[in-house]
Amino acid sequence: MFFPESQVRVWLYNRPTDMRKSYNGLVALVKNTLEEDPLSGQLFVFINRHRNQCKVLYFERSGYCIWSKRLEQGQFHSHAGQAVKQLLALTDLKLIIDGIDTRSIRYHKRYDTRTAQPLNSSYIQGLRIFLFLPINPLTCSCSSSCRCCCRNTNLRTNT
Repeated sequence: MFFPESQVRVWLYNRPTDMRKSYNGLVALVKNTLEEDPLSGQLFVFINRHRNQCKVLYFERSGYCIWSKRLEQGQFHSHAGQAVKQLLALTDLKLIIDGIDTRSIRYHKRYDTRTAQPLNSSYIQGLRIFLFLPINPLTCSCSSSCRCCCRNTNLRTNT
């Protein structure tokens, strides 16, 4: 089974590879052409000329492993550049294996780490009220006839 860790580095070899190569041939490619250490635990991805076969070489505690996939129809698509090797995210590898064209994918910025601030407690309490989640009565400072947590917990018990 092929279960890579989320923090592993993935290298795509951008040249067509002879899929008759096995452990020794792919290890030689990694050492000589990619100039990487095959014992490092990183994933090395090789695709053939027709782009219908893919092999992933990696090293586990007890030895080398090769994961292989051959497509019955279609091709593996990647945004291969002019360089001999390309660093991929694990997500990109999964997309390539699943047949999704990574050349047409746009990554959208989700937040700016420089301006991201932690949530304050009033925002979280308001979010709980909005979602009708029960609020701990020990931390609620309102009276039992208020319109916030008490009313919403009554709504939850009546429905």
